[in-house]
Amino acid sequence: MSKQTTRFVPFRSVWYVQSAGPDRQEVDYPLGPDPVNAVVMDADGQPPLAVTLELGLQIDNLFVTALLVLAVGLVLILVAIFALRGRRRVRPHRPQPEPATQAGGQR
Repeated sequence: MSKQTTRFVPFRSVWYVQSAGPDRQEVDYPLGPDPVNAVVMDADGQPPLAVTLELGLQIDNLFVTALLVLAVGLVLILVAIFALRGRRRVRPHRPQPEPATQAGGQR
C-alpha cells in the first residue's frame, strides 16, 4: 500500500485581473500567446444578470502603417494612369484610294 501525502499549496488567485462594483467596470490586460477567457459573475448568484461587454484592441503603429499603405496605393494608381495615358493607339493602316485617271490617257 502506498501512502498518499497532501502538500500545502499557497493560495493563488485564479484571476489575472478583476474588478467589482455596481456600476461600469473596466479592466486592462495585455494579451500574450495564451488564450484568455472573460468571466462575468454575479456576486450573489441571483438571476438575471445583464452584461454588456466591450472589447478593444490596440495595435502599435497602426495609423502610420495605414498611411503608408494609402500612399503606396496612390502611387500605384498614378503609375497606372500615366502608363495608360502614355500608350499610343495603333490604328490599322487603311490603303489610300488611288487617284482617278481621266479617260483617254495621261496628260
